[in-house]
Amino acid sequence: MPSASPFDNEAPWTAYTLATLGGDHPNSNNDRRFFNEPSIVRALITNTISTTRTDELGDDYVEITRQDTPYDAILIGSGDRSTPSSTDTKDMFFMIKDKNIITQSFSGDNVPPSTIEIHDLYNYTNDPFGQSLSATARTELEIAVTEKEGWYIDFAADGEKSMSSATALAGVAYFNSFTPAESVSDGQCTLNTGSGKLYACRQRSDRNSQLNCFGKKLCC
Repeated sequence: MPSASPFDNEAPWTAYTLATLGGDHPNSNNDRRFFNEPSIVRALITNTISTTRTDELGDDYVEITRQDTPYDAILIGSGDRSTPSSTDTKDMFFMIKDKNIITQSFSGDNVPPSTIEIHDLYNYTNDPFGQSLSATARTELEIAVTEKEGWYIDFAADGEKSMSSATALAGVAYFNSFTPAESVSDGQCTLNTGSGKLYACRQRSDRNSQLNCFGKKLCC
């Protein structure tokens, strides 16, 4: 537990970078901007763990165990709100698992966790748990997801971006996106308004609650 004094020698107040989700170059298509605050949701994740054990005859076998683990889900999407009609950035939506939910000081021998990057997250763009899976394939998917630090969704449409904070209700994360309209053609007297989409994604991936992610067009 950190001391009451921020600059205490033994237990100071500390901060660290949880994740880095943008690009390194301002002119690249991964120059993601975050204009909205993240939504933080207390949640449980069902970790599926594969362990190789040895029986009394010396033969190896695989043991599958499942355990509910508390964490804070950090929900945030990228999108440059100052240029909503831009199409030159590949924006995404992220869920980051913050597993360090007990207040502590990261100093001395207690080093801070490694910074989470996109390759540390599972790709949920094509709704992997929404597919028709055998029991074995689903278990393998659960193990693969457990080993990651969260998930991400690639916005598929050209110029699609997040324009507001997410909302979580009854274990489902809801977030929307905006896709700019195509360029105005010669002689057109009205502006194309673009379109919006609502996404919903369940936070649990256990066998009693399929983790489906889907997006539905809202208007225009």
